[in-house]
Amino acid sequence: MIGDPYLLLADLAGSGIFRAWTFMLLHSLWLGLLLHMAAVFLLRYSKRMSAAVIYKLLLFLFFIFLVACGCILVLQLRTAPTGLMVGSPLTSVAVSAFSWWPLLTWAWLIVFLIRSCRFGWDLTSNYQLARSARSETNPSWQHRLDQLAALLGISGRVRLLESSSIYVPVIIGVLKPVILVPLGVLASMPADQLEAVLLHELAHIRRKDYLVNLIQVIAEAIFFFNPGLRWISAQLRIHREHCCDDIALGHVDKLTFVQALVSFQEHFLYRRAFPLAFTGQKDRLL
Repeated sequence: MIGDPYLLLADLAGSGIFRAWTFMLLHSLWLGLLLHMAAVFLLRYSKRMSAAVIYKLLLFLFFIFLVACGCILVLQLRTAPTGLMVGSPLTSVAVSAFSWWPLLTWAWLIVFLIRSCRFGWDLTSNYQLARSARSETNPSWQHRLDQLAALLGISGRVRLLESSSIYVPVIIGVLKPVILVPLGVLASMPADQLEAVLLHELAHIRRKDYLVNLIQVIAEAIFFFNPGLRWISAQLRIHREHCCDDIALGHVDKLTFVQALVSFQEHFLYRRAFPLAFTGQKDRLL
């Protein structure tokens, strides 16, 4: 016999909103499979496409998945039955017939809350990192960054800060973006290599990649169980770097860019999953 606490959880999980949400999550599995198949087909026959075109197509598929899941949720909410009273005969029958239903719903909710807390912690830590960074950077490099930003068509102000807590450059922020570089890099790195790095980071800012990455992290927290969604999200991050590499290579020579990449990879110890960092893919450039 199932105890009253379980019936309470079952009744909550069987309510209209919970049922609609759970059905949407289940439907997302086959949607994720279709998403994966479409992306694999795209990548297989995209050798002549530029990185920017491939990225846009992958991003289109990604948002199609999210929109489709949203439509399924709305349809489920419109057709969902009204909630049942706890302990009612219908609830008891539903629990006995589908004892996994409330467990499935609450298991997802627990994992989602854990991932959401980690996301919130990372987001807070990133902005604390930006606030604690040194602003006494070389004025000439801030001026040069402004020139490079204008070259790429970025109208807003982009701040250049140094931090002793990072080993590779990262971007933090959407409306007021900040480029953080490791402490001492501005004084020790050759100017042409540093410009290549800054161009790569500015390319992320121009393309609003930080915002897209935020959406990806939220989607991954919701659909953490969906291999198709997680795979295409990883592909988006790979091709996003390719796009920024191409933008930077439009203004610096390939050798300088590779040398800058190698210089940072030699100091690379740890990379946070949330910020956008300059690590690139050296093999693609050789």
